[in-house]
Amino acid sequence: MNNYKIISTISFLLFSIVAIAAPSEDGKKIFLSRCSGCHSINQKVVGPALTGVDARHEIDWIIKFVQSSQTMIKKGDKDAVALFGRFNNVIMPDHPDLTSDNILSIVSYIKTETEKKPQENTKATRKDSFSINAIVKLYKSNIFLSLTSLLALCFLSITTWLVNYTVSVKRNLKASRME
Repeated sequence: MNNYKIISTISFLLFSIVAIAAPSEDGKKIFLSRCSGCHSINQKVVGPALTGVDARHEIDWIIKFVQSSQTMIKKGDKDAVALFGRFNNVIMPDHPDLTSDNILSIVSYIKTETEKKPQENTKATRKDSFSINAIVKLYKSNIFLSLTSLLALCFLSITTWLVNYTVSVKRNLKASRME
């Protein structure tokens, strides 16, 4: 039974390390895949530069605006209406699938990039966001996360099978000794 506890503990720890090492979408990934086509951190593109967005607006406002800017505009939110007008009434696509945590991670990424020296900042432009290199990087990172998750599940399955097999063999040996 001690082997079972040891193997289970090791399996749990290794699975936890793999899960932590391959986190789901972080702010940078979401920003590059969903925002950088129209936004940059330091420059106006189609939409405003996002440096200091959290200083200009409350986080709850940012979350609501990202999830459905047009709903806020239709309800007459003065900041949303002003922003819409300032950028030639270009409609920002709604992102209702982004959770509050996703949006918080994007804001955190923007803060991190803003704190870097200007030459280090990511200057995503419309051209950059649709480049082949950006697509290849995103593709490779998604494959990396998928493979890591698959390997973790395989490892967990094999470990579970080994534990069950070991317990079964021990039971059979114990039962044969009692006969």
